[in-house]
Amino acid sequence: RWAQEKHHDGTWEEFVKGSERLSASFAPAGGRSLDTFNITDSEGGFGLDSLTVEALAHDYRLPMELVLRKMFELGAPLPMSSQDRIRDCLESKEQLDSLLEMVTSFDSVDLGENYSENTVEDLAYEYDFDTNLLVDICHSEDIYLWFKEKTHLLKIDEEIVISHLEGLMGRNSY
Repeated sequence: RWAQEKHHDGTWEEFVKGSERLSASFAPAGGRSLDTFNITDSEGGFGLDSLTVEALAHDYRLPMELVLRKMFELGAPLPMSSQDRIRDCLESKEQLDSLLEMVTSFDSVDLGENYSENTVEDLAYEYDFDTNLLVDICHSEDIYLWFKEKTHLLKIDEEIVISHLEGLMGRNSY
């Protein structure tokens, strides 16, 4: 809004300076700016491939489940963990390019909003069911649990699990 006002008022220099300040403030949390960030660095420096899944998720403020899912979609083998290095999971430059595009091209808040704040364990507690039952429901629906009962589900997957739970609650009320 501020930028629109400055542009509309004709104070173009303030608009440009404000835009530059705004752009600088959106650097990844780890302090690396995109213009100095390499995809790969065979010398063990600061390339994307030298990061762990956890570090990449933290630096770009993304759910780890999102990063792991994207890596799996790009061909990374299962199982993967938050401590795996990107280079150990993705081998080609094309895979790394696709991962970098995902983490830099989309708003992390928008991407994160696709995931529930609840873990599988939280849902079990909230609906008063055994956690193992929810894990079984997830497996029957082909919902991969990256961190077992500590996994944050995609919201659409959470709805599927809740639907199962509500069905069980309906059967138990008779």
